[in-house]
Amino acid sequence: AAEHEALERQMAQVRRQRAALTLQRRERELRDEAAATLSRRRAQLDARVERDVENLRRDLADREAALGRRRADIKREMDALVLKYEACATEACGAREAFQRAAESARAAAAEEASQYQRQADDAIRARLEREAKQLGFKMS
Repeated sequence: AAEHEALERQMAQVRRQRAALTLQRRERELRDEAAATLSRRRAQLDARVERDVENLRRDLADREAALGRRRADIKREMDALVLKYEACATEACGAREAFQRAAESARAAAAEEASQYQRQADDAIRARLEREAKQLGFKMS
């Protein structure tokens, strides 16, 4: 009976050891499965992130190209405005110069007219004084 109990205890211990080994093996299997699943999931996430990043990169390139074209358009418009501004400034300068020439010409014409009037007045006064002097008997040389 004691031998039988000892044998039963040994068999129970063997069963517990086998159960423990089975549990250890099952834990390893579950951990390996979880690691493989995690690895696959990470690979899927990495692939999705790469696709998303690539799409974002394409979107960025498209936006940068569109903005580059817009900047070029704006630069052309600015260059055209600068040319119009310079033409307007040149025209204003020309108008000022034309005004100054016309004003100088008008002053010169007025001065010449006044000078002519003065000569005519002087001639008329001289002629009248000569007549009056002759009437009074003066001899003019």
